Amino acid sequence: RHSGVLQVATAEIEKSKVMRSTREQAALEAHGASVLIVHLYGSVFFGSANSVLDTVRAHLQQLQQMQQPLRCLILDFDRCSSLDASAIAVLFQSRRLIGKAR
Repeated sequence: RHSGVLQVATAEIEKSKVMRSTREQAALEAHGASVLIVHLYGSVFFGSANSVLDTVRAHLQQLQQMQQPLRCLILDFDRCSSLDASAIAVLFQSRRLIGKAR
């Protein structure tokens, strides 16, 4: 069974192709762990969307140990072929979870 999550990274690991100033690069390096990038794949439905919630929850726990907030969650839908209404509800749960963690 496919989880819906193809890959997970942070801004520490996955770099943008945008040219940035030295100051912006330094800020990204300092806070890269607080930017979570989740690449989705295939058909995302209620069951597979829960893997996104689990991923966010686990990363929030890691950041809590590092005493850092989650500053940004990027969901990449590029390889996602469909999304149902129950999956959207679960994604909004992720948003509420992040809000509570702040």
